[in-house]
Amino acid sequence: MKSIKQFLYRASRSSMAARLTGKGISTLVILAILLTVVTPAAKGAAPQQATKAPAAPPVWDTPIIVDAPALFYEMTDRSMRYRRLDKPSGDKPDPCVAYGGDHLYFSCYDSDLEVWDTEIVDPSNMVGSHAALDFNSNDAPFISYFDGLNGRLKLAYNLGFGWVIRVVDVPILMLQAGPTEEAPVVDVQDLQQQFNKVPWRSDLLASPDLDPTSSLLTYNPGKVGVGKYSSIAIDANNQIHISYHDEQNGALRYAFSNDGVTFNIEVVHDYHDQGDTGLWTSIKVYEHDPVAPHQPNIAYMDEKYDNVMYVKKKSGYLGGWSTPILVDGVSNVGPCASLAVTSFSNGTAKPHISYMDFATYSLKYAVMNSDLKTFTKTVVDSVGHVGQYTSIAKDDDGRMYISYYDLGNGNLKVAYQVSGGGWSKSVVASAGDVGLFTSIDTRQGGYPGVSFFDASEGTLRFARWNGTGWTGLPTVAYSGDVGLSTSLALAFDGTPHISYMNDTGDDLKYAHAVGWNWYKEVIPTIDEDEDPVDAGAYSSIELLWDSIPIIAYYDMTHEDVSLATWLWWFWYVEFVDDSDDDVGKHVSMELDSLGFPRMTYYDDSNNDLMYTWWKDLTDEWWIERIDYEFGDKGKFTSLALNAFDKPYISYYEDTNEWIKLAYLSPIDAWVKMHIDSVGDPDDDFPVVEAYTSIDMDSLDNPHIAYYNETNGDLMYAYFNGVAWVVEPPVDSVGDVGKYASLAINPVTDERHICYYDATNDDLKYAYWDGGWSTFTLDAVGDVGMFCSIDLDGLGRPAISYYDASMGDLKFIASYTLPLASIFIPIVFEP
Repeated sequence: MKSIKQFLYRASRSSMAARLTGKGISTLVILAILLTVVTPAAKGAAPQQATKAPAAPPVWDTPIIVDAPALFYEMTDRSMRYRRLDKPSGDKPDPCVAYGGDHLYFSCYDSDLEVWDTEIVDPSNMVGSHAALDFNSNDAPFISYFDGLNGRLKLAYNLGFGWVIRVVDVPILMLQAGPTEEAPVVDVQDLQQQFNKVPWRSDLLASPDLDPTSSLLTYNPGKVGVGKYSSIAIDANNQIHISYHDEQNGALRYAFSNDGVTFNIEVVHDYHDQGDTGLWTSIKVYEHDPVAPHQPNIAYMDEKYDNVMYVKKKSGYLGGWSTPILVDGVSNVGPCASLAVTSFSNGTAKPHISYMDFATYSLKYAVMNSDLKTFTKTVVDSVGHVGQYTSIAKDDDGRMYISYYDLGNGNLKVAYQVSGGGWSKSVVASAGDVGLFTSIDTRQGGYPGVSFFDASEGTLRFARWNGTGWTGLPTVAYSGDVGLSTSLALAFDGTPHISYMNDTGDDLKYAHAVGWNWYKEVIPTIDEDEDPVDAGAYSSIELLWDSIPIIAYYDMTHEDVSLATWLWWFWYVEFVDDSDDDVGKHVSMELDSLGFPRMTYYDDSNNDLMYTWWKDLTDEWWIERIDYEFGDKGKFTSLALNAFDKPYISYYEDTNEWIKLAYLSPIDAWVKMHIDSVGDPDDDFPVVEAYTSIDMDSLDNPHIAYYNETNGDLMYAYFNGVAWVVEPPVDSVGDVGKYASLAINPVTDERHICYYDATNDDLKYAYWDGGWSTFTLDAVGDVGMFCSIDLDGLGRPAISYYDASMGDLKFIASYTLPLASIFIPIVFEP
């Protein structure tokens, strides 16, 4: 125990300043945590308690969402709108924003309280992307959006009695609405005709008893659907118009409703399987056409020819559509199309379209000529890489404003028309990487407002023109894509401790369960200049004394392997290998029998496998270069220690596409060997992913689970005491085995592997008790990447993993989480 105390004392008195968690201390209050100090058992020794190997695999509980910040992406050029009605005071109306991805959110700014009021409109999973917003004449909000789980277009509106959710359109292979939603009217004859485009389901048409609500027609989640690039407009009669993309058929579609209950669905433009059209749709209703009142106008991208297109109704909102007009046919134009409409002198609609020229990375603008057939095109901005995520709006005088993203500088910009027909351009926001998913609107006197995404901070922001400059309002919403690079450590009683990464803010995070509740925090990783640090990739967590988390991770800012240790009331952060090389990727950590960290990691600068451990005698990190001969080796490392603290490292050699093992022999000499080939080094498509995970059995023999990318299989190899045995694939159904994580019960030798099924986007689990069995543990959305498995003191497995569909950290266990421990802190008053 002396060595452990020296380690903690050394960390607390090191020359590097201790990193406090940020809690203010006004008086001297010292919290002493009551710890029962138990000497750690040697690696491979029997735990304090053990159970006989069960006759059946573990029974898993339902998945738990550990960390789930709001996730929003793919916001449209119509995601922000001002309310239509003026405020009684005559002040500028308040802006509102619709957004989502994990759920559908709606936020409106309260200028009196200077806060954003936010509601979760649709709590369903994987909904809310491609959201577009408009208000009717009574200021009731209407939101069209995409249901990513079911691949369908949905509509939400609030007439003052709560939110109503409707399904507007569905893929042709899914006709069932949710239990509280109304299904759209389906023409079975039309459905059967559309089935001709789906030859792999043509067998269904052979049955005269085809039931359009049959479970056989269930749509495969996460695949193509209808409803992306949605845009909504409410006309003067409060009728609903929605344009959107039919990804399944590559078509532009339009939905109309005069009651919000039933919808008339039309195909506006379709190449009949010869190419895609209808992306980046933007719809506006023109009220003044003498022939076609309440006329919908749509601008969109034709991906087949990479053109910008325009189409409108010919004779009223129930009439036919005009022939689509080519707006700009220069190569590779049309992404991020946005539409505004004014009037010609004869009363017909005059469309104005902003869009991106992807070939020249410029912002362009097109306005229809008086012949009603052609457009005049203008380059608005061509300095650098500009023009993404455009949004156009007109003020009361018909002057155009365009918001857009400057990719080259990471800025939000706005261009507006000046007298003489030119454009004036200004930078609205420039700190960090800002300006994605812009949406601009104008109300009262032409003062525009813009909502946009700040990718640096993961926030949704808003700025508006005050007459002399741009003013930012408080942040609309905070986002977070969390759960990447997860690592799980279970206490003896099964209490989970998880390290993981917030990809949105590039933060290292830590979570642990307190009963049924989860405590989560960002670990403060700040350098000597007090600048924020991007950190958290390749995290690896272990528990000292069954309660103190220690996390190894890759510091992306300094390109170093780093260590964060919890010292009862603050996190101590230190560099482990602070060389000038890029070191620390693929870090894997274990604690030895004295509680000291040992780590293996990849040197990206020299393409070498590295190993480091704390040398107590000299009070320093001892760094060794293990595999450094010619070639690229050391990726996808995994570390295990035997009963004598000798390291065993599995890793991937990129040069020969080998799974390799390095271990320290009893005479302290490193031995490196080839275990299996996972590819052909002469192949034109070399292996780039070969996840490995190593653990020791009860006889101190190493076992390795790994991924064979060439065949898409989960593989397993072990040393039987005499030679290495490479087993037939554990799982070979589809592309399986990525993110393999192995845990072996050191008493019963039960083997547990979690891994990712890339074919079905599922979390899978393999169990061995004399033979292998595989199970799907979570199949909702795209789940299972970065999985990490561990066993508690009774040999029960649990898994942490990433939900890519929701941007969340999830956890699943084969046991009930233990109740929260209760302790009485000792407080010393000064």
